[in-house]
Amino acid sequence: MNRSKRIISLAIFLIFFSQIFSISSIQGDSSQASEVYGYPDYSQIENALFQLNSSYSSICALHAIGKTYEGRTIWALKISDNPNVDEDDEPDILIMGEHHAKELISAVIPLMFAESLVHNYSSNPEVREYVDSNEVWVVPVVNPDGYEYAVQGHLDWRKNRRPVDVNGDGVPDGVGVDLNRNYAHHWGEQGVSHDPQSDIYCGPAPFSENETRAIRNLVLSHHFVFSVSFHSYGQIIYYPWGNSIDPPPMDRSLMEAIAKQMSGYNLYRVMEGKETYSTTGDSDDWLYANTSCLPFTIELGKEFVPPPQYINEIFMKNDGALLYLLSISHNPYLALSTDKTNLRIDSFDVNSGNASIIVENQGNYSVSAYVNISAGDARNTTKILLAPHEKEALNMGISCPSCRIYNASIASVHGAQEWNISDNSAVFFVYPPSEDVHNAHYTIYALAAFGLIVLLSTVAYLFKKHKLH
Repeated sequence: MNRSKRIISLAIFLIFFSQIFSISSIQGDSSQASEVYGYPDYSQIENALFQLNSSYSSICALHAIGKTYEGRTIWALKISDNPNVDEDDEPDILIMGEHHAKELISAVIPLMFAESLVHNYSSNPEVREYVDSNEVWVVPVVNPDGYEYAVQGHLDWRKNRRPVDVNGDGVPDGVGVDLNRNYAHHWGEQGVSHDPQSDIYCGPAPFSENETRAIRNLVLSHHFVFSVSFHSYGQIIYYPWGNSIDPPPMDRSLMEAIAKQMSGYNLYRVMEGKETYSTTGDSDDWLYANTSCLPFTIELGKEFVPPPQYINEIFMKNDGALLYLLSISHNPYLALSTDKTNLRIDSFDVNSGNASIIVENQGNYSVSAYVNISAGDARNTTKILLAPHEKEALNMGISCPSCRIYNASIASVHGAQEWNISDNSAVFFVYPPSEDVHNAHYTIYALAAFGLIVLLSTVAYLFKKHKLH
């Protein structure tokens, strides 16, 4: 009897002990599937995504955006009030994790953010507003094969797991590509290796990997205002450029201001990517160079795989930073000031297919803007950076010989329409005056003169008639 009681007592103690050290579905359960305590394996992350998609189908839609070399699916979870509809009036925000295999925490934080949004949607009015007014895309694991390999105990692994045969002799020269060196902008030029054995091997060609192509295709099929790529470690928020080849980014002041606002939540340092070291082929530089997205990288924690007891603390710090991005997605310039930028066209002229335009920023902050001219089916657009109170003269070619009306407009790149002076954001110019136009003018003048003669004659007649009476 005493032996039975001891067995029952031991069983109760073990159950209680396991509950103390268990972790939520967000962080993955501590089953034997994962060799790294406190972190889920990839199948557990998939199951968490499936559960979200099933339990919150009114605000979630799960998309398979690619397949890895080893056959795993790359998942993207869309969270929005109409998840199965692309709503053009709602900004898209992209949140990615786990480009690098051993950075396990970078997969967990995006997944926790997705769960936090859907769990708080019905009870938190602020979260509900953000979800209703945005389209949030969460890709927790960009590199499923690498993640699974690392979480099974290979915590020195960084790349994906595709064997690379450089010379085509059928014998692999190495395994894996550094996915954050495989994007196309200045691919292979700086801070990379072309040796397949290297941890920073950039691959045989830009977008050579299924994983980077999946992100590319997702990005090019949507209009992302912001992106955040989570990595570890360093407690830093980076913004472009990561390379030292490109000139200073047009949106430097804006991106720095946004990053500083985010750092108010997580207390991370803020810097341009190349300030730590220069590299090319990363996701941020490609996004910034090829889309109108403002991309950021957040380096989480103080080590590649923080102990599991710190996961929730790291999430709570970065949850506020991500919610801040959702709050300004319709107008990123709110990070600078609530004052208007006041873009305007100062003058506009067209001569022999060449448009001369002077544009002005009357505000107190630098702003990148699109300048557009159009006439009939002819279009021309250029992107410029205007410093505070700066004017810039532009010459833009446009040819439409039969057109009479040319239209010029200027607007902030990131869609902050209320920051433009509405009555100065477009100017119409008639060019060239045709004979028909001249003849029309003459006809109007003749009719006006005839009308005036009739009016004067009538007045004279009435006056004479009145005088005779």
